[in-house]
Amino acid sequence: MDFNASGSTVRELVNLQLQGGHGLNGIALTRDGSKAYVYAQFDHKLHVLEAIGVGSDSEVKVKKSVTLADPVFPAEVEMGRKMFFNAMDERISSANTRVACSSCHLEGRDDGHVWGFPDGVRVLAVTDHDSTEGLAEALDEAGRLGLTVVPGLEINCDVEGAEIHVLGYLGDWQAAWFQEFLRAQRAERVARVHRIAERLTELGLPIDPAEVFALAGDGTPGRPHVAQVMVTRGYVRSVREAFDRYLRAGGPANVPRRRLAPAEAVAVIRRAGGVPVLAHPGLADRDALIPALVEAGLMGIEAYYAEHSAEQTRTYLALCRQYDLVATGGSDYHGPGSGRSNPPGTPAVPWSAWQALQERAERARRSVEAR
Repeated sequence: MDFNASGSTVRELVNLQLQGGHGLNGIALTRDGSKAYVYAQFDHKLHVLEAIGVGSDSEVKVKKSVTLADPVFPAEVEMGRKMFFNAMDERISSANTRVACSSCHLEGRDDGHVWGFPDGVRVLAVTDHDSTEGLAEALDEAGRLGLTVVPGLEINCDVEGAEIHVLGYLGDWQAAWFQEFLRAQRAERVARVHRIAERLTELGLPIDPAEVFALAGDGTPGRPHVAQVMVTRGYVRSVREAFDRYLRAGGPANVPRRRLAPAEAVAVIRRAGGVPVLAHPGLADRDALIPALVEAGLMGIEAYYAEHSAEQTRTYLALCRQYDLVATGGSDYHGPGSGRSNPPGTPAVPWSAWQALQERAERARRSVEAR
């Protein structure tokens, strides 16, 4: 057996062995795939994992653990770091000292993790899809912990042949009209789950919508929850596979929803005095829409994104300079089991992005007041 041919991701195999908040911060495989070397920064150890056996008899074991350095933080800090970062749900530490990270999860409530940065800079943007239900709790907890939480949300939109997401930061998210808009968006999400379930049944992959709603809990159900149910039922091996094969835009199990144009989402966010930002544009490949969205009131582009290539990041940074937009970034973290390979806090985002975001928010507020 080797890690690459096991049917599981390397991260899944490592997490099965290294549980309990080790702060995993790097994995290297031998050329033959039989061993993995994992650095755990909270333990200051290098763990050597070995893949043994073939097929159903195969297993992964920790062969050796080597301490590389003495603890660098006081004992109570080391304990807190391990408590808040659990390797099993991929809350893995970031060593970046100047980062604006985005906690993007569908549950619509506080996900219980805290990011601490060595130089005292701590900024977390909470941008749930079509929901602000988790903001009050997050802001309250942030005050207690000395953490800066940026209130936001992410609105799903559609264009011909693709799905576009628009982020909104620092708007009047408590406004009655705004909450009514979000309730309508969430109601459409619920209806869409039923339509996706029907399509999956037609494809010979039946699921019960009740399973999806149970998984979402009090939050907003969506395709990530459908994907997790598909994994549980054994139709696919991972959330990523569920999207790639069935749930992606244009996929056989994806179904249209009530169409909301990106320019409409931008207008809604601007009306609320917020900063609209085009989310992970490299995924949709619809850069030709950016000039029109700027005309509609777009104020930023999520240039720093884990799935953007270096060339794409440079392109979006250049567009931000060309159109006087703020270049933001985020991890797009959707919680444990989401299939994301990058942990919260990555990729690194310059501190200047947070400063520019605040300046754009002030512009947006003045624009609303001037109406």
